[in-house]
Amino acid sequence: TNFFIRMKSADKTNSSAITHVVDKRIYEKDFITSLFEGNLQFKTQCLVCEESTNRKESFFDISVPVSKGSFLNNDLTRRCGPYSLYWSLSQIASLDNLISENKYHCDVCRHLTEGRRTINISHLPPIMIIHLNRFSTQNIHSLVQVHKTLGNVAIPLYLSFSQWSTTSCANANSMYELYGIILHTGSSCVSGHYTSAVKKTFTRRECNGDDSWVLFDDETVTILPLFKIQDILSPLSVTQCTPYILFYSKC
Repeated sequence: TNFFIRMKSADKTNSSAITHVVDKRIYEKDFITSLFEGNLQFKTQCLVCEESTNRKESFFDISVPVSKGSFLNNDLTRRCGPYSLYWSLSQIASLDNLISENKYHCDVCRHLTEGRRTINISHLPPIMIIHLNRFSTQNIHSLVQVHKTLGNVAIPLYLSFSQWSTTSCANANSMYELYGIILHTGSSCVSGHYTSAVKKTFTRRECNGDDSWVLFDDETVTILPLFKIQDILSPLSVTQCTPYILFYSKC
C-alpha cells in the first residue's frame, strides 16, 4: 500500500512540474506575442466581378528594401541611395497588379482573372521591428555571389505607420520612437561584425535633456551623443557600418 501511495505522490509531483513548464512556455509565448506580433491584411479585388477577399497574416518583423533592385552596379547609388524609410515601407504596402502570368483564381468568377492586391497593416504591435534587406544574390558565370547594399535610407527618429494601416487599425495614428539599432560593419554577409545601439534614458538633471545613446561592441560600451546616431542614420553616410535592424517602440 505504501508503495502505491508513494507512486501516486510522485505522479502528482511530476504532473505539477510538467504543468509548470507548460505554463512557463505559454507565458513566454504570450509575452513575445503581446510585444512584437502584428497583423497584415491582404486585400485582393477581382477586376472582372469587382468582388474582394481579405486575408490576414501575422508578423513579428517587416523586411523592407534599401534600394531599387536587388543589386545596383552604380557604386555611388549603392552608397548614397536617395531613399527614405518611408519609401522602403511603401514598397511593401504598394499596389500589386495581378496580370498575365500572375492572374489569380477568383472564387466568384471560378476561373483565372486579373486583379489587384494591396497589403496594409491591420494591427500594430507595441514594438515594431524593421529589417533592412541589405543582402542580395546575383548569378555570375554560374556562381552565386552575395552582395551587401551599402546605400543607406533616411531613417527617422520618430515614425507613424498611419499611411500603411487599414482604416480599422485601432492604433494607426500612434507615433513610434526609434530606441534600438543592430548595426553591421563589413562588405558582405559572410564577413563583418555586429554591434548594437540603444537609446539611454537619462534624467534631465544628468544630461540636460540630451537624448544620448549607448553603443555595445562586445565588451566595449560607449556613450554616443544624438548627433552621432543621426550621422549613422543619414542617407549620406558612406561608412560600412550600416543600420541592419531597427526597433521602434510606441510612444
